[in-house]
Amino acid sequence: GSLSEKLLHQSAKNIEALYRDHGYEGVKVTPRTVDHEPKIDVAFEIEEGPQTLVEDVQVEGNQHIPYEQLTAPKGFQLHAGTPFSTRNMADDRNRISANYLNRGYLNVEVKTIVQKTSDPQRVNITYAITENQLVRVGQVYYLGEKQTRLPLIAKTTQIPTESPMRRAQ
Repeated sequence: GSLSEKLLHQSAKNIEALYRDHGYEGVKVTPRTVDHEPKIDVAFEIEEGPQTLVEDVQVEGNQHIPYEQLTAPKGFQLHAGTPFSTRNMADDRNRISANYLNRGYLNVEVKTIVQKTSDPQRVNITYAITENQLVRVGQVYYLGEKQTRLPLIAKTTQIPTESPMRRAQ
């Protein structure tokens, strides 16, 4: 058979990504092939290394959204005792940002800080939130209506002035 070197190396990278998502930051995957004309044996040698776990998760700067609602509806993927995953950390950060955006904080900043503890296989995670200003609706203008009457459009949209500017009204 034939073997694609590109596919072989991509498969090794995919296996490494899976391990990293489960806390194995130092994983190494080495593909090995043995040609047995017309068949080819493929093996992946995996060196996991130690697993890194989350020791603690802190949130700073959330003044207007309670901790329990920051990553709603799923909740935090990373918490004490779970394997450390940069993908899950990014997902948590993105959900925090989305919840702020949906409440009118259009310029929210969410930074993640990862600190090693005295145990090299444990990390502390901090989500540092800078809420910035709340953006509110000033006035609502409806443009381009020709067939539908304006009161019907206004009743259907129901965007009150002074309400927080958000994606889902």
